[in-house]
Amino acid sequence: MQKLQNYNSIKILDCTLRDGGYYNNWKFSKELISDYLYSMKEAKLDWIEFGFRFPKSSNQKQSCAFASDELISSFNYSEKLNIGIMINASDFISDKDKGLKILKKIFISAKKSPVKLVRVACHLEEVKKSEFIFKFLLKNGYKVGINLMQISEKNDAEIKMFSRYIKQFSFEVVYFADSLGSLFPSEIKKIIRALKSHWKGEIGFHAHDNMGNALENSLTALREGATWIDTTVLGMGRGPGNVQTEYLLMNLQKKMKKKINLIPLLNTIDIHFQKLKAKYQWGKNPFYFLAGQNKIHPTFIQEMLSDSRYTN
Repeated sequence: MQKLQNYNSIKILDCTLRDGGYYNNWKFSKELISDYLYSMKEAKLDWIEFGFRFPKSSNQKQSCAFASDELISSFNYSEKLNIGIMINASDFISDKDKGLKILKKIFISAKKSPVKLVRVACHLEEVKKSEFIFKFLLKNGYKVGINLMQISEKNDAEIKMFSRYIKQFSFEVVYFADSLGSLFPSEIKKIIRALKSHWKGEIGFHAHDNMGNALENSLTALREGATWIDTTVLGMGRGPGNVQTEYLLMNLQKKMKKKINLIPLLNTIDIHFQKLKAKYQWGKNPFYFLAGQNKIHPTFIQEMLSDSRYTN
């Protein structure tokens, strides 16, 4: 088994406030966010994703659906904790001129913003159409990541073409997401090798846990040279959820130089996230497993499970 070249080069990005919001409409209490931020600091996480920035949600100032600079700045957090947000390319690319106007409205210069990283989520066919988004954000001083969705549906040649195209950009990191939760470790290896064919920068991985492979897939990605891994507290995320922050940290802490304090995180789970999980019931189940096997998007299953009209 291939070993990590340098455990201390790993960057863990917790995206609970973003991916977990698919269950509670991105409405997290101030108490939860405060406790969460403290627990992330004590766990020595590198990055957190404070939420999305949906243009249509710009009036929801207290929601992580529009993680405004004002909302983020209203909390006390360690300067060592880097803040990121995500946008969906599909919100901007249907009309380039209109999309650019929206970008100018919702993003100020990075020098004046608490946000350091903006990840742009897009499908492969949307990447070239999103070029003006990348250039706008980079020009305004943001670190930019691209988050390629549903990569399980793309073949080796398509991924290599993507790798060749993106090498022109100064991306902080290029992520690929197992959106359908259908990937196995052997496929993770092939995807990373295809991404590395032309892209020589950092690679990140976002796992879904449909088939119980999120942790092993994440560790495989690290062994293959990925340096960024997404996690969520107690796995809170769309559909079956993601690799659990606490489990990945427990797995890696002895191999990293950082002195990690997991007690605040475990307390935050007990106080806040166990209640949320009891209410929203995310996590693995036979239906998500079948969805992973048959490449059905987890949102479809999540909506069916929440609809009382459907029996097993």
